[in-house]
Amino acid sequence: MSSATLYRLSGIALLIGGSITALGTLAQTFLSEDVLSPFWIPVAVCLFIGTLLLQIGFPAVYLRQMKRAGALGLLGFITLFCGLAQFGIGFRFFDLVILPWFGKSADLNLPLSFILYSLSAIVLLFVGSLLFGIAQFRAGVLPKGPIILLLVGLVLNRIGGHVPHLQDLGSMLFSLSFAWFGLALLSVLRPDVVPEPTPVSAGTNMRV
Repeated sequence: MSSATLYRLSGIALLIGGSITALGTLAQTFLSEDVLSPFWIPVAVCLFIGTLLLQIGFPAVYLRQMKRAGALGLLGFITLFCGLAQFGIGFRFFDLVILPWFGKSADLNLPLSFILYSLSAIVLLFVGSLLFGIAQFRAGVLPKGPIILLLVGLVLNRIGGHVPHLQDLGSMLFSLSFAWFGLALLSVLRPDVVPEPTPVSAGTNMRV
């Protein structure tokens, strides 16, 4: 598979995944806040698939700027990728499988291990986003908008617990930042193709 194809497929995965998770968050806010709602499982499935697409497509964002991002970019990518897997995939699986099984009692008396899992995932997301953002700013390969939107979404998601729908808005912005990354990959796509010499130029070079 050529690098151009890899970036194109990854960009499409990010664009679709970011859009699905943003719309899924919106649907979860207004249609399926209750785990017993008939919309809970369909929305949870959409969110799980969307987050999985983000996880698949995101490595190409780092690869596209790997040479200029340096060690800081690698560290930021690994941290952010692990945080996305732990927080995104982990909690989507929890919403899809665990919560419907236990019903409304699932969020009562949470064990210490679950709390530590949540806190470590949040730390990974924040630290990874910050490091990766600094590296991306320095690299100057991709636009700065997606990483800014990602950080804003994370902050709103964490501080918006006591403000109606602010936390959901933060989650939507976080998801849309990856869709923006996908658009950025598609817009700056440059296939690594070396043009073949034309017959005229080849013939000219053979003359002495």
